[in-house]
Amino acid sequence: MKREFGILLLVIHALINNALCQISQKYTFKSYTIEDGLSQNSVYSLAVTKDGFIWQGTNEGLNRFDGQNFLNVKVKTNDSSVHSNVVFSILAVEDGLLIGTLEDILFFDLKTYKFEEIQKKYANVKIKKKIGANKIYMDGQKRIWLLTFNNGIYCIDTKNKNELKKYLQDPALSSKATSITEHNNQIFISTEKNIYKFTDTFEIVNMQLDYKNINIREIISIDSQLWIAANNLNILIYNFNSTKLKSFSQNVKDVTTILDTEKEIWLGTRSTGLFKINKLDNKLESIKMQHMHNKEFVLSALHDDKNQLWVGHSGGGLTLINSPNPKFELFRPESKNLERKSDAMILGMFQDKDSKYYFGTLSSGLLEYDKFTNQYKYHFDNKLPVEAKNIYGIINHNDNIWMATWAGLCSFDKQTKKTSFYPDSENNCNKLYSVFKPRKCDSIYCSGNQGAGIFNLHTKSWHEWKFNNSENNITVGIRKIQEVKDNKLYISSMHYNFMIYDLTTNTFRLFSHLQKYGASRDFFETESFLWIASDNGLLQVNKNSFELIKVWTQDDGLANNCIYGVSSISDHEIWCSSNKGLSKINYPLSSIINYTLADGLQDWEFNSSCTMINDKGQIVFGGINGVNFINNIKSRSQNILSKPLIVEINVNNKDFQSDINYTLLKELKLDYNQNFIDLKFISPNTSLNENISYLYQLSGVDEDWINKGPRNFVSYSQLNPGTYHFKIKAKNKYGYESVVNDNLVISIRSPYWMKWWFITLAIAGVGFIAYTIISQRVRLFKEREMGEMKIAKLEMSALHAQMNPHFIFNCLNSISEMILTRDNDNASKYLSKFASLIRLTLDHSKKSWISLESTVEYLYKYLEMEKIRFSDFDYQIILPFEISNYDTYFPPLIIQPLVENSIWHGLSQISTHKVLKIEFKEIDDYLQCIIDDNGIGYHASQFNKSQSHQSTGIQNIMDRIKLIEMKYNIKIDFKIVDKSGINPQTKGTIVTLSVPLKVSYSNIN
Repeated sequence: MKREFGILLLVIHALINNALCQISQKYTFKSYTIEDGLSQNSVYSLAVTKDGFIWQGTNEGLNRFDGQNFLNVKVKTNDSSVHSNVVFSILAVEDGLLIGTLEDILFFDLKTYKFEEIQKKYANVKIKKKIGANKIYMDGQKRIWLLTFNNGIYCIDTKNKNELKKYLQDPALSSKATSITEHNNQIFISTEKNIYKFTDTFEIVNMQLDYKNINIREIISIDSQLWIAANNLNILIYNFNSTKLKSFSQNVKDVTTILDTEKEIWLGTRSTGLFKINKLDNKLESIKMQHMHNKEFVLSALHDDKNQLWVGHSGGGLTLINSPNPKFELFRPESKNLERKSDAMILGMFQDKDSKYYFGTLSSGLLEYDKFTNQYKYHFDNKLPVEAKNIYGIINHNDNIWMATWAGLCSFDKQTKKTSFYPDSENNCNKLYSVFKPRKCDSIYCSGNQGAGIFNLHTKSWHEWKFNNSENNITVGIRKIQEVKDNKLYISSMHYNFMIYDLTTNTFRLFSHLQKYGASRDFFETESFLWIASDNGLLQVNKNSFELIKVWTQDDGLANNCIYGVSSISDHEIWCSSNKGLSKINYPLSSIINYTLADGLQDWEFNSSCTMINDKGQIVFGGINGVNFINNIKSRSQNILSKPLIVEINVNNKDFQSDINYTLLKELKLDYNQNFIDLKFISPNTSLNENISYLYQLSGVDEDWINKGPRNFVSYSQLNPGTYHFKIKAKNKYGYESVVNDNLVISIRSPYWMKWWFITLAIAGVGFIAYTIISQRVRLFKEREMGEMKIAKLEMSALHAQMNPHFIFNCLNSISEMILTRDNDNASKYLSKFASLIRLTLDHSKKSWISLESTVEYLYKYLEMEKIRFSDFDYQIILPFEISNYDTYFPPLIIQPLVENSIWHGLSQISTHKVLKIEFKEIDDYLQCIIDDNGIGYHASQFNKSQSHQSTGIQNIMDRIKLIEMKYNIKIDFKIVDKSGINPQTKGTIVTLSVPLKVSYSNIN
């Protein structure tokens, strides 16, 4: 009995280990070759530097990979020496890399990205030329071991003045050192035939390696064992404690490289690719890198701090292997028969007791899967129609699995493993999507692509799905049915979005405001909301009022708008599937995380209403290539994000030439015209690069952080002279941010014309020139002003002279007319007054301004003369009593011509009584003279006058006014109004002349 129980425990243990092994091996692969920028497809060595870059040694020099691009560096030094470009070994040390080529051991400076002789790094180390290294190793005491091709072993003691020591210099052994490792502070080195232990010298370890023609390639210390890889042999394992040597229990030969990690041991082989050994159970797995050719010969391997494995191949380039994300367990049926591919398209699902699952597939029938043992099996009765292999909805009732197939309703007996078929010939309920059994009903409700019906479990008969609504085919195209309360069914429909069916009244409740979002494929009810998967986003609905609260779409961050499934295991998080992966929505925070193949998903696309929550609290999603089980844990890699580094700088569209590598550049000093700058940056995090957002800020230009998503470059143009600090950080889709890189200072020098000394000289020079020019212009302006004043006086004198003969000519004509008419008395009076007026005219013509009193006196003398000529002529001069006649000034000889014009061309043309009124008044600081007559009017007089007479009368007055305005900088208003324009029944003219009252006597004389 004990023996049987022990065997049972061993079997259970093996099954558990097998399950763990099968689940853990679902890796994702990414291959890089010369087509991706790798300089050559044979990768002999790998190293990672603390900045996160992955370095590769190839037949064509050194390569740096930043997650997106490769940088190729040829092996050359500053001298004219020719060096081999075959890089066999790389060791990352402080500030650089030690490089072993076929012929050289060099130092690659990470500050300058230049190769130097090793003496530049380690001053006392002198190694003659043409010595290459196939292995470079640093032990726990910081000693560097160089395994050369044909000159034995060199050791650099970096803690003891870089002292150089040489070992195994015997010519018989010097070309045979193949590998090195360390155990308990002791160094072990292998040659082709033996293993050596180092104390002060090297001594052979007696391991009884009596294999014929043994050729040791690799050794590595793992725990208390030394693992030895040799040609044509399994792994040999030497136990340091027991000093026993044994062969590895499983068959794996021609191992070229061994890599030890926390939980696994990785073996790269010459012809069979990559293997992994689980340290817990020593289980060996072959890592199948499907569709990746030329990957069988492994030359090198590296495990980085992001739980990623890098593998270098002979002729196959570089492979990145991402470990499975513990958040997403994967089940994918994989056939061992290469000729027959397993059906991994999962369309429906149901969990039975414990870890037993039943999945509906596309073309292989019902898939039974035991998650505990990781065993699975397909069930299909070949007697059934082939369409019955296509299974969508699945439910369980009385130990039977009921299935909605493309042939109709089927049941599977879990005990007998028999399948029964129940076609519906009356309702055409055959091409089914969904099956559902209400709690208090002995019937199954079925819906498909062409019809719907109700199957009675007792009678095994079909009935029509009757309902009282008026809509046709309302039951067709239902993808999911769920009973939320007695007699109430929630339904997702391809035609009516979301509906509620009342089993009591046989009625459907439709929601018109939801139907515009297209088909509904799934729904899920949380504490406060109803979540509906539609063709146009995820609908967040109030579960009580069914009012739409929000539509979550790509604009909010979802990977795709066509939602296939929705579920939740948290009060504040919703998961939904689409044809672009999975999305997790934290709806209180309005944040979304999208998951892709790199996170361990079965594929990009999932299937409609193919989701559930299992008894372990995991969300389960089915897709086109298997099933994902979502664990409520955080992946270790979620918060690992390297600090972004600047990898490219362009200034004015040209590469910036720097003696220091861009990633370490502290300051960018530029001239004023070098102000167009392009910066490219990268966070060396290859597994998550596609999900990284970059945020940057340039002080003085960007007020806050600029988030441009995955775009990893920025351009700044027309930067002004000054000092700027450029900052960059990375953020992954989980919300974790990297350390800020704020190393780069951009200094743009000012041009010489913006220097203080130049500005001072320029201001002084401009001031001197301005002073000289202004002084000269002031002098010229004064001279010109004086000349203009003289000219104005001469012009006014000329106008006076022109007006005087005109006035005298008129008077003489009047006297002549009186004499001819023998009016001697009047002629004598007129002549006397004329003489007095002439004397006054001569006196006024010498002055620019005369007093109002003199102006009025002159008018009276003139009007008295005209009164002699016209007996029927009356005139009146009105003066305001408040104006002092002596302190108020008027231009001379400017009103008299207007009065003369009014008499001769207005009043003289009428036969009725002639009236002339001259009024002086004060209007708004102006002295206004108004000349009002009842003559024929201005327009009629203009018609009667000749053009020459007009030009020497009114035109002279207007010219004088302009000269006076210019000379004295005053404004004179002059208007002539025909009274007929105001009142057609009235004739005459009103002339108005307005002169400023406040004209000082000193200014006008």
